[in-house]
Amino acid sequence: MLIVRAGDAGEVISREIIKRCDLGTLVGFIDDDKEKIGKSIHDRKVLGNIKGINNVLDKDIKEMEVLAKEMDAEGIVRKLQKMVPTYKPNRDMLM
Repeated sequence: MLIVRAGDAGEVISREIIKRCDLGTLVGFIDDDKEKIGKSIHDRKVLGNIKGINNVLDKDIKEMEVLAKEMDAEGIVRKLQKMVPTYKPNRDMLM
């Protein structure tokens, strides 16, 4: 999960997500304030700005593909396709 905005509200939301595993896993933050990019809040980085969110998502998908090779690849692919309907799996991942 990514939180858009890394200010006070984002910090409060992140604290709750980290505390409650049932809400999901917090990957990081997205914020347009250049000074916040690269900094961390509760050990989660501000990964980029809103215009570059696709680059952040692409990187996360590639990391998930690497994990999928070591785990249940088909289950991971199904999760990725639900998250990103246009996602097409890397052929090497399913071998």
